Amino acid sequence: MKNHTTRPHTQDSILGLIWKTDSCWLWQGTIEKSGYGVLKLKGKTYKAHRVVYAFLKGDIPHGLTLDHLCRVRCCVNPDHLEPVTFRENVLRGESFAAKYARQTACSRGHLYTAENTYVHKGHDQCRICRRIRHAHLTPEKKQAYLKYQENYRNTHRSSAVEAF
Repeated sequence: MKNHTTRPHTQDSILGLIWKTDSCWLWQGTIEKSGYGVLKLKGKTYKAHRVVYAFLKGDIPHGLTLDHLCRVRCCVNPDHLEPVTFRENVLRGESFAAKYARQTACSRGHLYTAENTYVHKGHDQCRICRRIRHAHLTPEKKQAYLKYQENYRNTHRSSAVEAF
């Protein structure tokens, strides 16, 4: 089998490397480990979906990236590609950060509202769940816990201030 990435490409030869299914157009040239199709043009490697999009729809707007709406990385169907910001593309994905950013309620189903949410160590926390967790504490244990929290805050505030 020929290595499709090393020979000179024309628009017709590039479009000849596409297998059109009922929905996706699957890249039949070189596929990276990440699942994206790639090809070389004039010695430089490009993502296949970006090249096909440019051929068929025009330039990708400056500062935007292409989001695969179908979630198939080797798909080059321009109707499945939408120019979006990098941030929007990441948030639409399935990474941990994307899932966390889309979260609207805690694990017990309490909504994250301004009144019910506080941030602890960089993570959203539910005030209702905190009340439930601490309801069983005796007054002595509550006092010890509050003292620990205050000590923790003072220690971290002073070290943060010293950094400046």
